[in-house]
Amino acid sequence: MSISLDAPNDHRVAELRDIQISGLPGIGCYTLVLNLHFTATHPKAEVLIRNISIRLDWGDNYQRMIASATPDNSPPVRITQYSTDIQICFRLPLSPSQVEAIESRRNGGDLKLSIWFVAESAQDGASRSITGSHEFAVRQQVWIEALERMEYRRTLLFELPVPCEDSPIGELVRKAQLFLYKGEYEQTIGLCRQAIEKVESVLNDKAAATQAVERYRQDRKNMDATQRMLFLREALKNATHLAVHHSEDHDGYSRDQAKAILGTTISLLSLFSPLDEGAK
Repeated sequence: MSISLDAPNDHRVAELRDIQISGLPGIGCYTLVLNLHFTATHPKAEVLIRNISIRLDWGDNYQRMIASATPDNSPPVRITQYSTDIQICFRLPLSPSQVEAIESRRNGGDLKLSIWFVAESAQDGASRSITGSHEFAVRQQVWIEALERMEYRRTLLFELPVPCEDSPIGELVRKAQLFLYKGEYEQTIGLCRQAIEKVESVLNDKAAATQAVERYRQDRKNMDATQRMLFLREALKNATHLAVHHSEDHDGYSRDQAKAILGTTISLLSLFSPLDEGAK
């Protein structure tokens, strides 16, 4: 099945020739740009193409929806006897998790996408609906260039398991996230420290962490991986110090600092697991 633009009298006035992919940076999202190129067939009377929308799916018959959009330019597309190349441009906002899911499926190679096209044509007072679909391949280099234009590599998205809210540690993390959203960064970091201290209590490894710090001072080259992770946890706890032991010189933590400490805390909580079973 392909995409063609037909007049109400069934006369074909344009046919899809090419789809070009690009990207634009967004605020909190990425923008995929699709430019559909149609070749016009010079109708005798003007045809309006209106109420246009598309749905973009993953190809290879998966039919998993990625995004939908309407054209950038809201006026109807006018096709006359003088029309040659018809371009319809769409901007599809994608969340970071959507792009990451696409990248996971693409797995470093090319990809196939399906586009579903819906519109209405009008001519001399008559109208008809238009539907069509088209599957097309996107070469690896083309997709990478689109990602670059989206500024995709300026952030790194990866998943971290958050402790169950039913556990004391999970409750501390949930509250820390809530205070971050409220802009109360000292509270966020103070709760991160409580979560770290709770981990020490659950795993009963405070003495081992102290020994790791001492080993770092005296013989850091011979520290094993476990000792280095314990030392990292101690360094993180030290980073939270001013949230619970205030100093006159302390101006407060910034949002970026609170986000970094919360993210690192959750990351280390996932390392020093299982937590939910023991944190009762």
